[in-house]
Amino acid sequence: MSKDPPLKILVADPDPTVKAAIRLFSGKDAADVLEAEDGERALLVARTVPLDLVLIEVTVPKLDGIDFTRALRAESALRLRSLPIVLLAVDSNPLLAARARAAGVTELLQKPLSTKGLAALLLRAQRRRASGSGSNWTSVRPPAREEPYQREDDADELKRGA
Repeated sequence: MSKDPPLKILVADPDPTVKAAIRLFSGKDAADVLEAEDGERALLVARTVPLDLVLIEVTVPKLDGIDFTRALRAESALRLRSLPIVLLAVDSNPLLAARARAAGVTELLQKPLSTKGLAALLLRAQRRRASGSGSNWTSVRPPAREEPYQREDDADELKRGA
C-alpha cells in the first residue's frame, strides 16, 4: 500500500511563531509547509505550486488576505478558484467575517491558533484531497471563539449574532 504524499500548505503570516507552530504541528510527514512573506509572494506561489490549503493573515503586507482571496477566486484555473483559503485574524468581528465571506474565504480563524483548530484544518484538507473533489470542505465545528465564521451556511448564524 502506497503512502499518500504530504499535504501542500502555504502559510502567509508576518508572525514567524505562527509559521513555526503550523510547521511543527503538521509534521514533515503529514504536510509540506511553504511560506510566503507577503500576499504578492503568496499569490505567485499559489499560481505555480499545486496546493491543498492556504493559511493567510488578514493584514499580511503588500496584498492583504482579503485581496489575495479575491485574486485567487478571479483566476481562470478551477484549482485556484476552489482552493481552501483560511484567513487568520487576531480580532475577528462580524464586519471582517462578512468581508471574508464576500471575497470567497473558506474559513476565518481567530489567533492565537489552537492545536485543536489546526488538527481540524488538516483533517478537512486530507478529506478534501482523498475525495478528489475541488469543492468538498466539510467543516468540523470547533469552539465558536476559534472559528466564528466557517462556511456559507453559517452566514445566517452570523447575522443573528449567534
